[in-house]
Amino acid sequence: MNGCKLDERAHLRAKELPLGESIIAYFETRRPTGDFLRNVLANDLIGAFAFADETNAAMMRDYVRFLYNNVPGRGTGMWGSHEAVQDWLSGKTEWEP
Repeated sequence: MNGCKLDERAHLRAKELPLGESIIAYFETRRPTGDFLRNVLANDLIGAFAFADETNAAMMRDYVRFLYNNVPGRGTGMWGSHEAVQDWLSGKTEWEP
């Protein structure tokens, strides 16, 4: 049950986000996230804002931009819906570059 190795650029960009290390760990090691980030990864805007603190709420656009520009797309099954997030964490979805 391997994760998806993100490139150096993604690692650098992730470090600009308060939860960047958690994002990297989610994709590379399938480590579960907290409620806010899980909802961001599930593309659940209402859920994400419900769990966001002030800092993360203000940076919501940055999180979305990071996902869009730095990780494989929603169609990969790693993110984009609650089902995709659960399948990724459980190992049901495999990453094939």
